[in-house]
Amino acid sequence: MACRSCSRVTKVLARYPAGDPRGSLNAAEAAHEECERTGRHAHVHYVPGRDEFAVVIGDTVGSGR
Repeated sequence: MACRSCSRVTKVLARYPAGDPRGSLNAAEAAHEECERTGRHAHVHYVPGRDEFAVVIGDTVGSGR
């Protein structure tokens, strides 16, 4: 499933295993902290092939940057 928030990932900041019951929560907290700390568009992608949640920085849809 394509991400609705970004057109492409430019950097992966952290990875959390989906098998960890807190993996999604930890990833969301890390993304939120990155946004507050730097102002960059950090958010979470689920990566099915690796069964993990990745905290990523991506080019925002429609922004061209």
